[in-house]
Order: sequence, then structure tokens, then C-alpha cells
Amino acid sequence: TAYRRAEQWREAFQSLRVEYEDVELHATLSCGIAAFPSHGRTGDELLHVADKALYTAKAEGRNRAIVWAP
Repeated sequence: TAYRRAEQWREAFQSLRVEYEDVELHATLSCGIAAFPSHGRTGDELLHVADKALYTAKAEGRNRAIVWAP
């Protein structure tokens, strides 16, 4: 469920366009996903694992959602 929601956010975010001084700006979104209790049992553990997943998403080309898989 978290992955599907992150993909919805990512797709919506990448479709946004902002006009600024005759330039169209756009950006992408990368997400790291971790789940309780399989990836951690405390908030700190989950945040650490989600951060690892985020950096994996960025390393693999950005603009993606990654569920942590050790």
C-alpha cells in the first residue's frame, strides 16, 4: 500500500510544472519506503532503513520509489 501511494505521489509530482520568468520548471521525486515490523521495530530503525532505500532510489537513477530490501 505504501509503495502504491508513493508511486501516486511521484507521478503527480513529476507532472507539475511551474512557470517562472519565461522558464518552465519541473522536478522529480524519489521515495524510500520501510515497513513496521519487518524493516524495524522503532521509529529510529524505520527512519534509518527508509533513508537507505531513498539513497538507493537516487543511486539507481532518481524519480522512483524503493521499498527497502536488505
